Order: sequence, then structure tokens, then C-alpha cells
Amino acid sequence: MTKKPFVHSNNKITSTTMFLKKLSFITTASLITFVALDIRSTNGGTTDAKEISSITSRVQFPANHTPPKKNTILSKNTKSSSKNTKSSSKKKSKETKSSSTPKDKEVKKHNILWILLDDISTERFPESGNKALKGMLPGFDELKNDGAVYYPHFYSPSSVCAPSQVSLFSGMEPGDIGGQYQFANDYMEGKANYATVPPPNVKFAPEYFRSLGYWSTGAGKLDYQVGDVMPTFYNEINGGLLVDTLQPSVLNRIWDPAVEQGRPFFGMLNMMDTHQFITSMQREAPVPLTDPVTGGPPQDLPFKHFGYTQPLALLFNTGVNGTAQRGRLIQQDQDEVDIVGYAGDFDISTLSHANGGIPGYLPEDNGIKSILAKEYDIVRNVDYRLQKIVAKLKSDGLYDDTLIMVFGDHGSATHKGKILLQPQSTRTPMWVKYPKETQMSETVHKNNDLHNIDSRMAHITDIYPTSLSVIGKEPELYMTGRALAGKYEDTSPPREMMFSLLARVSDQHAWKSFAAYTKDSFYQTNLININSIQDREQLDNEGEAAMIMDAYTQSLYLSQTSFFVAPIFDRLRKLMRVNALDPTYLSKYYFLAADDARPPSELMFDLRTDPYGTENLLMDYIYSVGQGEIVQKWGNTITNVTLAYGDVSEDRLSMGQKSDLSNLRKGLKEWIGKNTYVSEEVDWTDELFGEENRMAELFWPGGIQPITSDVVVGSPFFHDDVVKSNLSSETDGTVFRHASVSATNRAVCEKLGAENKANIDIMSPVNSGLTPTEYTSIRNQKTYSGFLYGENVNLPVTLAWFLGQVNDCSIFISSDITFMEIDCPGAGNVFVFDSRDSTWDGTGWVGVDDNGDWLSAPVTFWDGNAQKLNMNAFSHYIFGPNRNAIFSGLNLDGTPFTSGKPSELPLNMGFNPAPFFFAVPNEDVESLEPTATTYPSAPLPARVGWSMMTDSSYFKATESPTMDDKGSMQLVVEGRMLIAGRRDRMNIRFESFQYECLLWGVGNLVSIDLSTTESMHFFAQGVRKGYTDSLITEISFVEDNIGAGSNKFEE
Repeated sequence: MTKKPFVHSNNKITSTTMFLKKLSFITTASLITFVALDIRSTNGGTTDAKEISSITSRVQFPANHTPPKKNTILSKNTKSSSKNTKSSSKKKSKETKSSSTPKDKEVKKHNILWILLDDISTERFPESGNKALKGMLPGFDELKNDGAVYYPHFYSPSSVCAPSQVSLFSGMEPGDIGGQYQFANDYMEGKANYATVPPPNVKFAPEYFRSLGYWSTGAGKLDYQVGDVMPTFYNEINGGLLVDTLQPSVLNRIWDPAVEQGRPFFGMLNMMDTHQFITSMQREAPVPLTDPVTGGPPQDLPFKHFGYTQPLALLFNTGVNGTAQRGRLIQQDQDEVDIVGYAGDFDISTLSHANGGIPGYLPEDNGIKSILAKEYDIVRNVDYRLQKIVAKLKSDGLYDDTLIMVFGDHGSATHKGKILLQPQSTRTPMWVKYPKETQMSETVHKNNDLHNIDSRMAHITDIYPTSLSVIGKEPELYMTGRALAGKYEDTSPPREMMFSLLARVSDQHAWKSFAAYTKDSFYQTNLININSIQDREQLDNEGEAAMIMDAYTQSLYLSQTSFFVAPIFDRLRKLMRVNALDPTYLSKYYFLAADDARPPSELMFDLRTDPYGTENLLMDYIYSVGQGEIVQKWGNTITNVTLAYGDVSEDRLSMGQKSDLSNLRKGLKEWIGKNTYVSEEVDWTDELFGEENRMAELFWPGGIQPITSDVVVGSPFFHDDVVKSNLSSETDGTVFRHASVSATNRAVCEKLGAENKANIDIMSPVNSGLTPTEYTSIRNQKTYSGFLYGENVNLPVTLAWFLGQVNDCSIFISSDITFMEIDCPGAGNVFVFDSRDSTWDGTGWVGVDDNGDWLSAPVTFWDGNAQKLNMNAFSHYIFGPNRNAIFSGLNLDGTPFTSGKPSELPLNMGFNPAPFFFAVPNEDVESLEPTATTYPSAPLPARVGWSMMTDSSYFKATESPTMDDKGSMQLVVEGRMLIAGRRDRMNIRFESFQYECLLWGVGNLVSIDLSTTESMHFFAQGVRKGYTDSLITEISFVEDNIGAGSNKFEE
């Protein structure tokens, strides 16, 4: 038989000939040809044309690529299969058909909904005996009345978010997967760059359930440690920090598409209401408060649906004249205000709903009440949200068949919870409403309220294997968690001891703490303590002086709690000074608040007699009170209260307590030994980054992120009109995603138009086929003519960063390419760039007059000759009193400027002053609040500066040999946050072809239905967690209408 010629277009034949020869075949109707198109996601970095191979081409994407948009294309078959959701197990969507088929035929496709309550302690809820909210949480009551099981002994592996959540997603201990540091991908001097790289066989929950055909969504803060946005995890991500979970754009997307497509759903919903940003009074509530009982504004709060927080109710700064001003909480407030954080006319009795809710480690103080009252109000708000979610599930007929797991990731952020490794930080609540047909564990019993309770010690690593067991899937062998119910419930003897750890916290090394605990006892060891620091200092090693000083400072409770758990900590410090000479004021109220308090080398609490953990049985605490001659703002002459520790001793322990201590020490030592990336030693090398950097070298050798090898499409085999193949990769541990779409639906994802790409030889930001539009700048209110990209003009722009993704960004570029504004409301920031700002040479403006008008040809952001962005045109934007020193790297006297704050890392430009900021006239550049008035209710603290990163910003001017990216744009902005001391890289991306508009499946076995009369397109990508993602490979099945032929496959 004579072979027909290959069908191809433009210049793609050279790069695809080998591939085409392998995969071309003839059917009776037409000649079908595979045309390969490839694209790569990365964590930054640049692409050199030399890297483009003869078959594939590579280009950078935001870290781990962006998740799907809401305009996901459904094939005709998918749409038809969604008409009858009850028969979804028989009717498969496109993604289901091309996903790997579960081997266990008894898998029940129950829906799975995880609702994470960020930063919440068990003791906040009525189940613990707390009376503050008793009878005020009808949403939780409804869940319990419907049979939900409460787990009173549910624990977290860490006292901070990221290590806990990597355990949640993997079912493994954070130290066994390399995710114990908060956060893995922080950029800090001295710390190696890396992301956690799990063992090859480890699948995270979202991608596992997607591989079973589940519709998968994520909303809220999503901490993975393995990368920013993982292509294989979610079909959609809707919002990042403090997202309003009841917005239709969030709630309706969790399962509505699954119902339409006739498939089950997996939803990961992070309720940020109780997060530190709100409960610690750093921000007002993300949405107005709602009384869950009435559904209306809470009538018992002084400002109704604004609670205590708006508009004048929240007193952050008293101001010079004592007037209330909005701002951030400062120590001055603690010293001058009795009811901490509040101002306005309301009766103190309105705080009574916090009565009965003050834990035993805090005094009955109106200031403490006022602070905790806010957290309790927010919990009521969570309850209202839970009601709405349950109501929608019931209304949609999904409730009985949905596994609902409501749980915390660690303790509350207000005090003795988050960060501090304490009983309150490791113990967090969990309720589980199992699908109706699920058989309860024999350990479940009724409490006095006739609600279900399971008193086993449970762990956050149990959530994933429990979910698998409930749907009939056996948990993976690598999981350290246990299934608490379902077909594969773990029936081994209940645990009697559990463990938690705390490693580096953002830019602070903290204490390298470990804890072992039973229901009755709590033991903790802190390896970085005053004694170990002093021992290291005595060695007098060259070059370690600065590190030792940092260790002294960072080991203070004050250093760790001043941000994360303000204002209760600061309130306690004031009360400590006020009552320092009062013998009736108990020391348990200030053993954490003393001026030089640090964690002791060891501590033990007997929770039977000391349930709140306030008396260390292993050593004496010796307090000293300092007095001066001047009466302080708190009304006496007390200047400080210091704390010294006695030696570790077992003299005060009973025989039973000694036995408990021995078992806890032994158990902890064994547990640490089992963790792959954890040791019992303090590594002082690399300024305390030594142990982490050694692990980072294993993950990213040489500090270079490994790349997932390209997807290999196996030899196809055919059955009627269906072509099937297996996907593989040379990179062990690769998870594959894939999609197939008709030519018509593919065209919907083409945003600049195929004709524009074909007709414009060289595209630029102002020559890509778009029509100029008028635009008024958000920051300077000036009107420009230029080109706008964004969702509202059907040119979606996404922002991906370390906590997730927001989809509401826009990019404006002026017609003369001298002004650019990036607006991301979901992240609360507007980043501006004006090319005039880059023309300061250290002594004056070059080519610009005093009014900012160009004297010569404007410096533009686009280099037409090089066909790329002109990075020299982007200036660095720095705000605050140290802006000139940060910009130049020099103090006023010419000496090098240094700072321990990541937000003040110098740019070392070598001259002063910093640019004037033409883009933002009349702005107080000495202020630390550059965006406070732009989005006052934004989820994140204002950034005090930003820079365009030179190593990974681009506009694709020409067509790559084998990819559809012409006109695509990526801008990587590094922002400097004031409060958390962070520098975050934000990947702002416009794709001329929206790959995330496709409906992707997950798995390595694919099948494509070619019965349609249209051409079909197949896409595949490999993802290895912690690595740069592989190319996206596109294969086109092109119809040639050449008449009848043979259906024989040709090699």
C-alpha cells in the first residue's frame, strides 16, 4: 500500500517528522496525523533558544503551572453524560474516560469535602467544656445531629501551617517527607533554594482523587511545600488567603461542575476566618459577621455585623493626641488602653458572651475578654458558613453520599497556640460526617448529648487514608496515618502516644522543638535553648558572632509571639508589669511573657492535674522584678520581669510521673530516628541552615530545580473509533495530566486569535492584534491609552504564589510602552512601573525634565530590536524610612547597609537617593503603608516595595518552533511584605492560548474518542512534585478528507 503524505502546517514539519512517522495512520475516512506541540512550566529562570530541541521546545511558566479557569471546555460526550448524575458510574466524562481506571472494582465514588479551620484550638468549642459558644453553633449542631463523629483527641504534627498541611495532603509525617520547615520555598540569605521532593511513589490527595475521576477543587490558603500551584492537583483553584467561601464563584464551583459531568467531587476548602490575620487583630473580618442562629447581624455585638472591628470600633493606634486611628497594633496600645483593641461607645457587658471562654492559662481580664470575644465571634461566622455549605449539599441531593471532614491544622493564633509547641497548639478539633452507608467504627460511642464521639488518639495524617478507606480504596503503604473508618479501617491497638515538631518558622530558626504526649502527659524538648546557645558561644568560632546574637534574639518567646499571637501576648506583658508585686497574681500567667523568657531545655506537664499545661514539673522558674524611679504608663515603676531556669530534675515527680517521663523520652527518641530528614542535633553550620541545606541538596542538587522529563506517549492501539495509549516519563514519580478536545473547543481557548498570530510576524505588547483602550490608573488616577489584559476583557490573567492563586488580576501597558500597572485585588496590591523612574543615574534625571516629560526618545519597557522586555527600564520600588539605604546598599556615611529583615534586603544599586516614583506622584515614600488605602480590606498586609525580576519575565514576540505561545506574557514581581518580613515572588501570567481552559484528567492510561467528524487535539504533561513541570505536549488528529483507505495502523 502506498503511504499518504503527512498533513502539517507552517514550519512544524521539521520538528515533528520523527514523531509523525511513528504515530501516523490511515482510517477509512481520512488521514490522521499527530502534530506535537510542547510547553514547559517552571519555577522561574530563563529560556535560551539553544535549549529548543528538534522535537520539543521549552518555555517558562509560573511555579508548577497555573490551575484551571472557570470556562473549562466540556466535550459533547461529557455534556451528555452529565444529564443523569445518578448513572454517573456508567456514563463517563472525557476526563473519566482518559483517566487511569481504579483496579479495585469495589471503589464507591462517595464525594469528599475537607473543610479546614485554619488556626483553631480544641478548647474554643463547647465539646471541651468551654461555655462561651454553647448553644450558639447551630451549624455544628446540625452536623452532629446528622451523625457526625467528634474526635476530642485529634492532633497536629506541628504548630504551624505548612508542615501540618503537607502531612494532610500526603498522609505522612512532615519530617519523613522533608516538609517540616515553614516554608520550604522561602527566599532567604543563607538558606538554599528548594521545594520539598516527596518519594516517587507518594501521591498527594487531590491528584490521587483526580486519578480516580473526581472533580477536584481548592480554595483558600493551600500549603503544599512541594510547589506553588500544582497542575495535577485541582481542576480549579478559586481564591487564596481569606477567600469568601460563600461567594458563588467559590461555593458553586466545588461540586456543581461534578454534577454536570456526572462524577464525584473532592473539595479542599480552607476557612481562613479563624486565621491569625484576623483573630490576632491584624485585620478586620474578611466578610461582615452573621449570627448563625438568626442568619442576620449579631444583635449582641456593639456594631452588629461589624462586631467590634469596624469602622471606629477597632483601635489599633491611639495617635499622638489619643484619638482612635486605624493602623496596626503596637505596644503603645497595650500600655495605654484597658480594653485592648477597642474604642467606641458600648457597654462592657456586651463582652459577656466571652464569659466561660477564658482558658485557665489566662486571667479574667476585660482586655483578654475583648480579644477572645473576637475569635469567638469569628467561630460563629464559620458556623454560619458551615450551615450554608450543608444546606446546599442537602438541596442538591449530595449530602448523604458525601464524606465531610471538618478539622483544624493546629492551635489558635491568639496565645499558647500557634508557633509555641504546647498542648493547645498540637490539639485541634475534628468532626467527620460519614456517608450514610458507611459503617461506624466500634470505637464510636455516644456522649451525654447523644452525639457520636470517638476517643481514640487521631492525627492529621489520618484524614487522607480515612478518605480512601471510606470509598473502598486501601491506603498506600507509605502513609503513616491510619484509616479511622471504612472498608480498610485500621483495627490495630489504639495509639497511646503521639508526636509533634517545630523547625524553622519563616525567617526565624525558633527552638528546634519536639513534643511527645499521651492523653495524660505532655513532654517537650527544645534543642536551641539558652544553655545550648551559651555552649556554642563559648567555642568562640570565627564568623559565628552574628549567628549567636541572632540565636539569642530568635529564641525569645517575645521574638516569636510579637507578630503571630499579638495582642494577648502583649496584653499579658502589661498585666505582668501591673501585677508584678502582687503575690496573688499567678506566675502561670506570665511564664511565657517574661522579658527574657525562652523555652527550657525540657518540660513536662501532667495534664491530669494541669490540663492547660502551665507548670513545668522538671525545673524551677525563678522570676526577678526590675524597678526604676519613673512611674511607667502602666501605673508603677516596674521596668522588667526576667526569668531564670533551674536545673532539670525529677525530684518533684511521683513514681507514676517518672514512668511516664521515661516512656515519653524513649518514644520521642525512637520517633525522631524514624523521620528521614530530622535529627536530634543542632547543626550550627550555614548560620543554622546547615541541616536544612543538606536536605535541600538532596532535593535540588547544586541549588538547581530538577526538571520533569518530557512525556513519552506509548505506541497507540485502536478499538473502533477509540485510540488508546500509555503515558510514561524517565522521571520516577511523575504524575500525568491529559486532555482531549475538538478543534472547535480548542479555538475557545485561543485568546489572541490564530489569524493574528499568523499575520503578525513579530508581536509586541502593543502589537498583538488587540485594540487600544482608555485606562485610568488606580494608583495615580491618570488616564492612558493602551492595552488591557484581564478577565473582564476575556483575556484572563492569573497570579500564582506560595499560598495559591487568584484569578482577578489585570495588566495594563500604555501605547508608548512607558507605563505599566498590574492590579491584583485578590492579593490586595497594585504594582506600578514607570520607565522614567529608571532614568536616575545617581546625580540627576537623564532624558527627563523636572516635570517628568521626556526630553528625548522615551525609554520603553519593550526592546524591539531584541524582541523582549527591556529589563533596564524597570526600576525597583521601595517604601519606608530606609528606602534609600535599601536601594543603594549604603548608609549615609557610605558604610554598607545591613538588616536582619528580609523585607530590607539591600538592592546594592550603589547610589542614592532611590528613584522619585513618577508613577505615583505625591505619595509619601517614607511611609510604610504604600497600598493601605488602595484595598483596605485586602487579605494581606501592604507590601513595602516590589521589583520586576529580571530572570524570568518575558513577552513572546515570535512563534516557537512547536508551541502555541506567541503573544504570551509572564511578569514575575518580587514583593516585600512589612509584617511577616517576607519577600515573595508572584508569577503574573497571561497565556495567548489558555491551556487551563481545557478539561484535564489525571492518570497514565488515556483513551481518545475519534468518532467526531472534527479534528481532535490531545494534550499531556508530566508533573513531579518539587520539580519543574515537563513540557505540555499537544498532538493533533487532523482530518484530510482524502477518501476511503485502510484502517490498518502503519508503523
